[in-house]
Amino acid sequence: MELYPEKNFEIVTQAEDSSSLNNQIVAISKSLANTQIQWSLEQRKLFYMCLTKIAWRKDGNNPEIILDKKEIVETLGLKLDSKHRSQYLRSAFRKLADNSHVHWTDPDDSEVWEDGRLIRRVRSTRGEIVVLFDDYYMPHLQNLAQSYITFLTDDVYSFKSKFSYILFHELRLHCDTRRTNLRTYSTKQLKELFGLSKDDYVRKDGKFDRYSFEKKVLDVAIEEINGTEMIQLQPLPAMEATPKKPNKLYEKVKKGGLVVGYRLKYIVKVKTTPPEGE
Repeated sequence: MELYPEKNFEIVTQAEDSSSLNNQIVAISKSLANTQIQWSLEQRKLFYMCLTKIAWRKDGNNPEIILDKKEIVETLGLKLDSKHRSQYLRSAFRKLADNSHVHWTDPDDSEVWEDGRLIRRVRSTRGEIVVLFDDYYMPHLQNLAQSYITFLTDDVYSFKSKFSYILFHELRLHCDTRRTNLRTYSTKQLKELFGLSKDDYVRKDGKFDRYSFEKKVLDVAIEEINGTEMIQLQPLPAMEATPKKPNKLYEKVKKGGLVVGYRLKYIVKVKTTPPEGE
């Protein structure tokens, strides 16, 4: 969904600072955000660390990104000596590059498609990791003025569950930053979104274990998302809340007395005024 018919701006006031991996605002094009790159949660965090080194409002960025090994490990909250740190980072960044496949298909013509890899190469020095992005995909990471979305790095770093990031990304991608958003997902849609199989959270009698699904997946994701700076979930409807049973930040959608899905209400805390001179 485009926020503006012709101009899609998400302008933020925080200055870009490539000297730190933390407390940064990063951005990618909506086209890239829409692709289903099969990265783990940790790989997503590494990707966002790379994005802190790209001045996304400017052109001519160097596609070769340099990250400090010690800072990477500290940001991930790991305690590793130099030997194990080197082994760990080599494996982590190899998987990041190997899994950086980008797939696009024309929604109107399945014969028109494109496959590529976002990260061309990763190498290491004694103290740094060097990640080389493919030049072809740099327009999705820099000189962004329309059809892009921003993220706060610390929000992404804070997630402990992959389900939290997946739902966060989904809500962030499909939102209107000018007003309160309301989105409804069927149980099937959420299971597919989270990458769960038909057999996940199914009891021995073959029935869906909704209680476990909510407790281990949905509740965890909602709690972590509501701890972020960018997305604020809101209770609905308030009439269902009691002191002993506070309102969960979603509404169960029922059909024929059975729960068939969930409705979420939320706001995205970014500014959406055009840049100066526009």
